[in-house]
Amino acid sequence: MRGKSKWEKGQKNTFEKPEGSGVFIISLIAVVAVAMFSNYLYIPALPLIARDLSVSNGAVVITVTATLIGTGISQLFYGSISDSYGRKKTLIVGIVIVCIGTIFVIISSSISQLIIARFVMGLGLGSASVLYRVMLKDYFPPSSLGWAVSTVTTFTALLPAVSPFIGGMILIAVSWRILFVILLIYSIIIIFFVLKYLPETHKKEDRIPFTGKLILNNYLSLFNIKGYFIYVLCIIFSYACLILYITSSPFIYQNVFHLSPAVYGALIVIPTLAFVVGGKFSASMNKKDIKLSKLISCGFYIIIISCIFLTFSNFLCIDNYIMTTNKDR
Repeated sequence: MRGKSKWEKGQKNTFEKPEGSGVFIISLIAVVAVAMFSNYLYIPALPLIARDLSVSNGAVVITVTATLIGTGISQLFYGSISDSYGRKKTLIVGIVIVCIGTIFVIISSSISQLIIARFVMGLGLGSASVLYRVMLKDYFPPSSLGWAVSTVTTFTALLPAVSPFIGGMILIAVSWRILFVILLIYSIIIIFFVLKYLPETHKKEDRIPFTGKLILNNYLSLFNIKGYFIYVLCIIFSYACLILYITSSPFIYQNVFHLSPAVYGALIVIPTLAFVVGGKFSASMNKKDIKLSKLISCGFYIIIISCIFLTFSNFLCIDNYIMTTNKDR
């Protein structure tokens, strides 16, 4: 899908950090934060949006689905587009699309308008999700690429946990639309930040013409990779469980247990942090030569046990002190 980076053309495999790597990593973290905040900042506001627009809970959840669909579709193209027109320019175009979608969200007056606006946001968010990984590989030599990826991942993995908490705190004082005003301001700041501090990592001499046939051939080649789609299905299953919990939990915590958006934002940190811990544990076990199939099986067992536990927790009379205390208040 892309040409070789300058580090893949015969340089020595000694640990080396390019000059300005610290600013580069900070810039990428700030870019990824646009996607994370866009997806998770407004999760505590879902019940408020349903009441404000006078629609069902399920209708509001569709806005999350629309964002994910837009992100998934756009991710198929951003890599190839950046191979032809450069990473930086493509990234900026993606963030501009996010800003346009965010403006539509702010002025939306119906659930259908909100769903379309979130879909447009998703079309832009795919740029950050794809290009930060590609730019890391372009910028860092193989000797320090692992360090760079782990550094960025460590910080960005915390954003899904922090975002609902921040969103819940903001909702104490303002309406849910203000969340998107804040997100719009942040996205605009990031555009100027990228223009000034983020270098172009894919030089003109390495670029290739953009053609639909090339994209199609690249994706068809995936069918030749043994076991590829099995791992894809595993990722889809685990991510679907996470999204299912995140989208349903605000209604359960706020409507059933009568928690405030702020308290919900604090509680949702727990499962998202567990997601980060699980990822780190899997990575460490993988380094110890434990088969990937065993790690995946272990993950499936944990998910199944958790689902059973949540399903029958009411019959087991398992109460949460924080929930019951807030309900009494």
